[in-house]
Amino acid sequence: MIGRGIVFDAEQLKARVALIHQTKWIVLFCSTPVLQLSLVLSLGCIMTTTTIRLPEALKARVSEAAKRAGTTAHGFILEAIAEKTALDEKRADFKAEAEQRYAKMIASGESVAWDDMKNYLKANIANQ
Repeated sequence: MIGRGIVFDAEQLKARVALIHQTKWIVLFCSTPVLQLSLVLSLGCIMTTTTIRLPEALKARVSEAAKRAGTTAHGFILEAIAEKTALDEKRADFKAEAEQRYAKMIASGESVAWDDMKNYLKANIANQ
């Protein structure tokens, strides 16, 4: 225990949050309703500190969810941010791929008529 913060060694949290696998220590400082997250890298440089202002009700929900997940509020928040970021990146990749395919279809003029596609899909569903 360091002051009001708790220090976790990276090995304890490595399995929970892939983003912190290079982290030597994770320090969680809680001040109601503000959570300050500081990451100290094994290389000795400090990553930026982010302050998250949470309504009391949300902070309580996060704490309870973290307990159910067997982690800390800090770990839970990090994992939630990582999951949301990954989801957004996948969505952006999907949109970029769709735009590229649409542009290719427009440029080539090649497409499949909707009635043909609908019949193809119905046949595939029937065969499964």
